[in-house]
Formats: sequence, structure tokens, C-alpha cells
Amino acid sequence: MTPRDNLESLLDQENQAIREFLALLRQEQAVLTSGNAAEMDMLPALTERKDGLARTLESLARRRNAALTEQ
Repeated sequence: MTPRDNLESLLDQENQAIREFLALLRQEQAVLTSGNAAEMDMLPALTERKDGLARTLESLARRRNAALTEQ
């Protein structure tokens, strides 16, 4: 894989992770604005998923920055 291919792959992965993170934020917003106590029980699971995606995004950003300095 060429450095350019690697960078493109990382950008694609980062883009997908951002989309997933945004979807989780929208879910969280819907739960918070619903006022439904049963739905509030979903918040810890959503927070855990957001934390995992935030770590993924951080890792992808580090890898992207490293790939950019190698070019």
C-alpha cells in the first residue's frame, strides 16, 4: 500500500467513525428530549459507545497525522 493509499484509507475510516459518532449524538439528543424515563436507561450504553468511538477517532487522528508527516 502506498503512503497515499494509506492516507486515503485512514481518512475513509475517520469519516465513517465521525458519522457513527454523529448518529450516537443524535440518539442521545432524542433520548434526552423525549422525557421518557424508560429511554433514559439507554444513556449509559450510549455514553459507553461514544467513549469507544472517541478513542477510535483519537487513534485515527494520530495515525493520519503520522501518515501526513511521512509524505
